[in-house]
Amino acid sequence: MNAITEKRKTAGVCYAVTDDGIELPVVDLTHPAFQFRASAEELEHIARETLRGFEKTRRLPGFLLRWLARRSILMRGTLQASGSFVSGLTTYLFKLGPENLGSGYAGSMDRRINASLSPLCVRLRLRSMAELLAQSLGPLLASRPTPLHLINIGAGAASDSLNALLLLRKSHPGLLEGRRVSIHALDLEPGGPRFGCRSLESLLESGAPLCGLDVGFAHVPYDWSEPGRLKQLLQTMGANDVVACSSEGGIFEYGSDEHIRSNLAALRAAAPDGTCVVAEFMKDCPTARAVIETGKLALKLRTPAAFQSLVRASGWNVAHLIDTNPLYAVASLSRAVD
Repeated sequence: MNAITEKRKTAGVCYAVTDDGIELPVVDLTHPAFQFRASAEELEHIARETLRGFEKTRRLPGFLLRWLARRSILMRGTLQASGSFVSGLTTYLFKLGPENLGSGYAGSMDRRINASLSPLCVRLRLRSMAELLAQSLGPLLASRPTPLHLINIGAGAASDSLNALLLLRKSHPGLLEGRRVSIHALDLEPGGPRFGCRSLESLLESGAPLCGLDVGFAHVPYDWSEPGRLKQLLQTMGANDVVACSSEGGIFEYGSDEHIRSNLAALRAAAPDGTCVVAEFMKDCPTARAVIETGKLALKLRTPAAFQSLVRASGWNVAHLIDTNPLYAVASLSRAVD
């Protein structure tokens, strides 16, 4: 693919280039361009419209879907995810919102898709993840002048980790100054983490939101069926270091119960005291089932009660649960007391 540069950049927004040569905005929840909010009534209306759209899509013949996919980067990414994972690039484009898609790679169909329920819920999910990470880290950072490690399982571009730093820098700038910060992007695929690294580099440039901070980004090839690698990584950290682990669109959506239990067990066994975990899961509800049926996605659905039972069995407690998103619930976890 030829390089596609963004010709109409938004003031104050940073940009980075994907492995495919597409220049994209770096999602920054502190910038007005990414300040999307929706009321319960608006979400209900969008959900009804999206479900009607699903019914129409299911009636379309395959050849027409393939023809439409050639005209839409988002439809192409969604069709390619059938029976598997939604790619990191497609998920990232969801997070941009319709207004922030560039004309060089996206058209009117992409903007309509990005205004529908699933992408909207992904954007709300990201905000909840980043806000819970920042809230959980605030007291720890205030009490410890030690390095900060952000572990991201199934990281992609690690947008939740980056945005937690952006939120902290805006609300409590002194907590990050003079502190070594490391983002550990655990992912089998390198493309998402490479884009995440370029995003961080853009955010650290002179005048950018994270300018002056000491932040590093490392891709760690990781298969969540082998949690021993996670334990090894944790053992390289200091006993008093500040550690937070998150997984957005990763293990808690696609992993089995056993994968989740074994990774949480590794964190419980090897992470420093005070380590927090922020996770999200797709709710077992009619709307989510319709999303999975239409896209033929390999997602796991869980009720809040089932999720809480799963994490308790892994030695963790749900400290806070956000359940206002039509498709996703987001939770912060704390280590259970023996």
